[in-house]
Amino acid sequence: MLKRIPILCICLCLILGSFGGSAIVAEETVQVTPMISIGSNFMVALRYDGTAFAWGKNQNGELGNGTNTDSSLPVAVTMPVVDEKTVHFSSVCAGYDHVIALATDGTVWTWGSDANGQLGNRNLEATPQPTQTPKQVLGALEGKKVVSVAAGISFSLALTSEGKVYAWGTNQFGILGNLEQYYDTDQGIKVESVAVYPTRITALDQPFITAIFAGPQTAAALDATGQVWLWGENEYRETGTDDVGEDGEKNVVSVPVKKTSSEAYCAVSVALGGDHTAVLMNDGKVASFGYQKYGQLGNGETKNEGTQVFKYLAPETAAVKAISAGASHSAAIGTDGAVYIWGKNASGILGTGSDADVLSTPTKVVSDLWETPVFIAAGYDNTAVIDGQGLVYTWGKNTYGELGNGATAEFSDAPVSVRSVDGNAKLMLGSGSSDAVYQTQITLNATIPAPTFAISIPASIDVGELTQKSAGDSDAVKSTVFEVKATNVSNLFGEKKIVVEIASSDGVFRLTDEEFSLAYAVYNAETGGTNLESGDGFATFLSDGIAKGRIEIDQSQITRQGSYSGRMIFTVKVTEREGAQE
Repeated sequence: MLKRIPILCICLCLILGSFGGSAIVAEETVQVTPMISIGSNFMVALRYDGTAFAWGKNQNGELGNGTNTDSSLPVAVTMPVVDEKTVHFSSVCAGYDHVIALATDGTVWTWGSDANGQLGNRNLEATPQPTQTPKQVLGALEGKKVVSVAAGISFSLALTSEGKVYAWGTNQFGILGNLEQYYDTDQGIKVESVAVYPTRITALDQPFITAIFAGPQTAAALDATGQVWLWGENEYRETGTDDVGEDGEKNVVSVPVKKTSSEAYCAVSVALGGDHTAVLMNDGKVASFGYQKYGQLGNGETKNEGTQVFKYLAPETAAVKAISAGASHSAAIGTDGAVYIWGKNASGILGTGSDADVLSTPTKVVSDLWETPVFIAAGYDNTAVIDGQGLVYTWGKNTYGELGNGATAEFSDAPVSVRSVDGNAKLMLGSGSSDAVYQTQITLNATIPAPTFAISIPASIDVGELTQKSAGDSDAVKSTVFEVKATNVSNLFGEKKIVVEIASSDGVFRLTDEEFSLAYAVYNAETGGTNLESGDGFATFLSDGIAKGRIEIDQSQITRQGSYSGRMIFTVKVTEREGAQE
C-alpha cells in the first residue's frame, strides 16, 4: 500500500511593494504592499499604488527622477511608460548605488550606477554610464515572467516563475554563481568577469527556487523544501560553510551550496548583512552565522571570528516574524509587535539612544512615533520601519539627507518621521499589514510543485502454511518478517517526524479464514522489539529508510489437524508531527 501526504512545510515568501504622498491617477487599478529598501546613503520605497519614491544621495541617479541632485525629502521616481501605459512596480530593491524594481507585469527595471554592469541592459563594448530613470532589463529575461528581484553592491538577481535564478553585474566573489566564470583552473588565478546581461545560475536549476536574497557581496536562495542555498564572499563564513572549494584561499563560495545543520529546519526568509547571515525559520526562531565581533549574531557573544555554526538569538527574545540585516547589525519585528535590534552601533544605527558601541542581544527600539510596525529594513548605515498606517520612520546616518525628514544632520540615534514631498506632512505609503507574510525583498507568484513523502507497506502479508503444533515444539511459534519503507522524507523540515501506526478496525489483530480466527502478535522489530497493540506507533521516520517488523503466530493454538494458508491484512495510519524526538 502506498500512502502519499503533501508536505506541510513548503515555504512561500511573498512580498509586494508600495509608497506615500498624494494619490496618482493610473490607467489601471494597482494595490501592492508598502515596502522600503536602503542603499548606500539613499533609500527607495514603494507606495500602495505601485509608484516609487526615493531620497538621499543621487550622484549616480539613484533617486530615479532624471537628475543627479541629492534630496533630503522624498522625490518621485519617474515611472516608465510602455505603449502609452504607466508601468507599476510591485517591489523595489536598492543595491549600493543602483536600484532594481519588479513591475506588476513581471518585467524588470533598473537605474543608477552601471559601473559593473549591474543594470543588466548595456552592450559589453559600451562605456558604463549611470541611468537616471528606470530602464527595462531584457536579454535572457525577455518573454519570461519574473517574480522576484534582489540587489547587492554591484550585482543584481532575478527569479522567474519557472524557479530559475539569473544574475548579472560584477562576478567578484563569484556572486554570479558560476565557478568557471570566476576561477581560471588552468592559470590558477581569479577572473574578475562582468556580465552586462542576465545569465542563468545553472547550479540552481535542480532545486525549485522560491525566493532570492542579496547582501552586499553574498547571495541566497530558498528552494521549495525550505532549504537555503548561499554563495559569494565567505571571509567570515557568512555563506554558512568552511568548504570554500577550489578558490579557498580567497574565501569565496563561487557555486551555490546548500546550508545544512544537525537539526532539520524549514527556512522562510534570509537576511544577508555585510559580514553575517540570519535565517528566519518557520517557527519564528532566527539562526545566524558569520562574523560575531560586534554581537551581530544576537546570542550575547562578541568573538573576533566567524562561524558557520547556527547561533540562535538570546532565549528570552520573542518569536520573530520579519528580519533584516545591515552592514554589521540586524533588525527584526517580533510576534509581540516590537522592533528589536542588535549589533554594531555606528552613527546611531541601532536607534535605541544607547551610547554602547555594541548590543549583542536583541534590544527593543522604543518610539512614540509609530503604531504597530509591519516592515523592517536594515542597511549600510540606516534602519527603517513602516507601521500599519503606512508611515515611514528612519534613523542612523544622515549626511546626504537619507533619513528623508528634510534635514542633513550628521545622524540620528532615535527614529524620525520621513516627511512628504513638500515636507509639510508625514510620508504615507498606504495602509496594509504584512502580518500574513514573511518580510523579504521579493514578490513570488510562482506555482510551486508540492514535494511529498511516501510510506509503502505491503497490502497484505502472506504468513505461509500453518499446521497444528504442540505447545512444546521448537517451531510452534511461526515468525514472518515484513517491511515498511519511507521515501522523500528529506523533503520535510522544521523538526518533523513521520509516525506509522498499525491499526485494525476492531482493535484486535486476527488471522481469519472462513472457518476460524487465530490471534497473532505484531512486533516493531525483526527480532525482539515491542508487542504492538492496535493504534501503537510501529515506526518513526526522520529521514528515508526501511523499518522491519514481524508477525508471530502460535500454531499450538490451532485445534484441528490439517494445513491452512494464512494472510494478514492490516491498516496503517501515517501522521506528520512536530519534534525530532519521541
